Amino acid sequence: MPRMGNRPASRARGGRAGALLGALLAVATVFVAAPAGAVSQDVHFTLTPIFFGSVVVGTSTTGESVVTNESAVPLHYISASPGTGNAAEFHASRGTCTGALAPEATCDVAVVFAPNQKGLRASTLTVKFGEKNAKGTIIKSASFNTSLRGHGVAPTFTLSGGSAGNVQVHQLGVAQATITNTSIVPLTIHNVFLQGVIHNDFRVTLNTCPKPVLPGGSCSIVATFKPYRTGSASATLNVSMLLGERRVSTE
Repeated sequence: MPRMGNRPASRARGGRAGALLGALLAVATVFVAAPAGAVSQDVHFTLTPIFFGSVVVGTSTTGESVVTNESAVPLHYISASPGTGNAAEFHASRGTCTGALAPEATCDVAVVFAPNQKGLRASTLTVKFGEKNAKGTIIKSASFNTSLRGHGVAPTFTLSGGSAGNVQVHQLGVAQATITNTSIVPLTIHNVFLQGVIHNDFRVTLNTCPKPVLPGGSCSIVATFKPYRTGSASATLNVSMLLGERRVSTE
């Protein structure tokens, strides 16, 4: 009888062991399944810097930063913007980065450089891409930076000097100077004046320049020379021109 009384206890112990084993198996099943539901890999891509070269102040040019998807999943363009430094001179857009960018594929983010000052102009381009789920919702994103650099240069024009030649005292001679717009933008005459004039022997009398002087165009400034004594005489003709509201000089 004692032995038979112990059998139910043994079965009870076996039942507890079975329950424990079932719990362990359940835990093991959850543990194995966890990686299948883990988050995707990090979003990663690279950008190339842009150097715009020399650009005339008041004009613009466009460059491209090449984006390469180094993630294992397709990426989608979110935004592109210049940094705070000289940001008004750089303008970014999606360029060719439309639709999904496949792994290892490339696209170009477009940046317009419009310098408003001479010299080196620089900023930082920040581009953001992300991964979408099946519903088209961005579930993960990342931003990376690259450099933007360019040189603003002043518009240019040339001024060739003129000579009145030999003129009799108290007679009138004519000297003509030629202005040529050597820029790629139209320029307008702003100011014309003479320096170093003695006894009013030189005087500007005619300006043939149109408004504006087109790129490659030329015009003339005419000055009269009326000597009051014998010997040589000279004066300096100074000309400044405008690009929009910006002053451009011969200096």
